Amino acid sequence: MKTLTFAALVASACTLSVATAQEGEGGLLYSTLHHEQTSQCPTPPMIQAVNQVTDEELQYVSPDPSGLAYTSKAWATQNNYCELLGDIDGDGNYWEDPLFANFGVGQIDAALAPRDETGRPCPVNMHTVFISVRSRFGPPIATAGDVFRILPGGTIETFVTEGQIVSALGFAIGTPINVDAITVTFDPQAAGIYFSIERNVAPYQDGDIIHVPSTAITWGVSPFDGCAVVQSIAANSAFVLISEATVDGFCFNSQVADCYGDPINTIGDVDGLTWNTIDSSIWFTGEDLVGCSVLSTSGGGQIAVLNTRPLGSLVPTATLGLEVGLDPTCGSLNALALVGIDECAFVTDTLTPALVPPGPGGNIWIEAAGIPPIFLGFLLSPTNDVVGPFAADLA
Repeated sequence: MKTLTFAALVASACTLSVATAQEGEGGLLYSTLHHEQTSQCPTPPMIQAVNQVTDEELQYVSPDPSGLAYTSKAWATQNNYCELLGDIDGDGNYWEDPLFANFGVGQIDAALAPRDETGRPCPVNMHTVFISVRSRFGPPIATAGDVFRILPGGTIETFVTEGQIVSALGFAIGTPINVDAITVTFDPQAAGIYFSIERNVAPYQDGDIIHVPSTAITWGVSPFDGCAVVQSIAANSAFVLISEATVDGFCFNSQVADCYGDPINTIGDVDGLTWNTIDSSIWFTGEDLVGCSVLSTSGGGQIAVLNTRPLGSLVPTATLGLEVGLDPTCGSLNALALVGIDECAFVTDTLTPALVPPGPGGNIWIEAAGIPPIFLGFLLSPTNDVVGPFAADLA
């Protein structure tokens, strides 16, 4: 295993920017490490359940650069993923809790926005964004090391498999590895996959940022949308690009505050990664960033800035999750993925509905209860192009 400090990284062939500009533009998809709350639906009462954020869903936030207050939006809820996958255990009910785990706690550990081999962003919706989850789930559907997405009809497509990650890390076939964070860039000077793993697996630590250069990857093209997926990875090609100790230094240098206003000097565990194309930096979050802050590798460690709004507060001002549109919290974020500002839709549904298939010849009745029907469109549409209130109008 080869380990590079950040200082050595600057001189390496795969160089991350250390420019002072760390601002991003657009929106951020994220999951939370635990259940959280938002204020996105204060009324009517029947949809307040949308305010309940579970750790098996993705939220979307696009901070308002004008300085106005903002909130995150339900983007892909646990219900939505249940509906996309269908009745995976054959019990006659689509609802599973947990969904992304056969036992224990299910979580979305990582998210990855799709790109083609030129680096151009692909359309972003629930079918196209790749995720990785905490545990093996389904009969079987995916493992904790797979990075996958759910295509129309419930088909699973992987960006990279656990077996490919295991091989790249130099472990024996069958070694269990949990991908805890992942991002990708096709920037010529830094192209490849960046990821972190859950729990220390010698010689790797869960706070390391590990890199597989694009030269070690054979890329394929998804028949679904033409975006890049991993066809194969050379064995023993992964190495620690940024050590956990260096990530700890980024936290210290950023002067980010926790939810009590105190400084944060350690990452604990890198839980989320996403590539910022504006300055070729990596944004990251972790379990010790309580208050849900997001930091950048830029400048040796800074608070990430999205649409001119910092995603965290400097000591001694407490970081409370307001920066990512949550209600005040001492929780932390999990998955991260930067996306475009207009690529997301607001989804409404209840937290624990009875999702029961109607059987052959049956009908599903959807009642919006006064909610504009377009809010339900993303649930039914394979694209974002919702044009009317009825199923026949949906693209």
